[in-house]
This record gives sequence, C-alpha cells and structure tokens, in this order.
Amino acid sequence: MTVPSDSPSSGAVGATTSARPPRAASPVSLRLAMVVFLGGAVGTGLRYLLSALPQAGAVHVGTLAANLAACLAYAALTSYLSQASWIPRRRKEPISRGMGMGLCGGLSTMSTLALEEFDALHAGDLLGGAGYCLVTFAGGLLAAWAGVRLGLVLSRRREMAALAVEERETAR
Repeated sequence: MTVPSDSPSSGAVGATTSARPPRAASPVSLRLAMVVFLGGAVGTGLRYLLSALPQAGAVHVGTLAANLAACLAYAALTSYLSQASWIPRRRKEPISRGMGMGLCGGLSTMSTLALEEFDALHAGDLLGGAGYCLVTFAGGLLAAWAGVRLGLVLSRRREMAALAVEERETAR
C-alpha cells in the first residue's frame, strides 16, 4: 500500500512511500497471559503452603524448599522441552510460560529471601544469615544442575519409548 507523503524527507510533495504499520515491541497474547496467571496462582499457593514449615535457626525452610524446588523444576522443564522434538513448537510456549514463568516464578521468591536475610542481619545473626544465603544459592545451582540432568533423562526415555513403538509397528 502506498500513501501520499508531504514530509520533507520524501523528496517532493505528493510523492508516495510505503506505509508500514508501527511495530509493536512485543505483542502479549491474552491466552499466554492467562496460562502464566494460572501457573503463577498455583506456584504462589504452593509457596504459601511451604511457608508453614518451621524455621531452623536462620534458615527459613519453606522459602528454601520453594526456591530449590523452583530451580529444579524450571531447569528440568527447560531441558526437557529443548529436546522434545515430538512436542509441536506451538504447544511448547504455553507449557514453558505456564509451568516455567508462571508456576516456578510464583513458587520461587527472591524478595522473601532478601527480607529473611535482612531480618537475620538486623537480629545480629551474621553467620546464620550468610550461611542461609550460601545454602540457598549453592543449593539453587545444584538443584538447577540436577534439573537439567533430570529433564535430559526424561526426554531421552520418552524418545526411546517412541522409537520402540515405531520399531514394533514397522516389524508388523
């Protein structure tokens, strides 16, 4: 489509230029937003349930469990989906957004961890606060590593099962 242009950069009054609609930075899909919202509601509910776990010194067990579980689950999901050629791409995005961004994002909590760390420091428990921080971050890295391994193992098993079915059908 061309439209007349009277801008100085067009060269002449009445010259035509290609009219292009302005590009949106990143359109947000209402469907995906709802998937993230629902996953986040479940993750936040789980985090709330875990908050009832008793504290062990400076370590808030519920927060630690939530953060480690989210690291493990998100890494497992990501590595599984990266290898899951049998899942159509259009289905991977809602799974990733709902389970990863939504559920794992709602389950994990950096802000609560920061508040708990400040509480420990304010109470004068520098060693306990530092230990809790170290356990959380080192544990998160280990949980993510384990999650990647788990996702790869699960995707490999699924792939092998599919190949076995295919071989049986071919043998008939």
